[in-house]
Amino acid sequence: MAFGMRRCEKINKDGLTTLLKLDVHAPGEVRVIGSLVNQKSFSKAFFCPLGSGMNPIDKCQLWKKSL
Repeated sequence: MAFGMRRCEKINKDGLTTLLKLDVHAPGEVRVIGSLVNQKSFSKAFFCPLGSGMNPIDKCQLWKKSL
């Protein structure tokens, strides 16, 4: 919860347009959702059905555990 709250922001359409043009970072909502949607542990903890918006079948895996 703290992870999402840290990026909580209220921004209107004009502010978002400016942010997208000037900031090198994605908006907070994209940073949170984009991170959580790809974590198996998140979907398991919050019982997100496989194939749902928060638990897609195809996930982006950036790092792989080495054996």
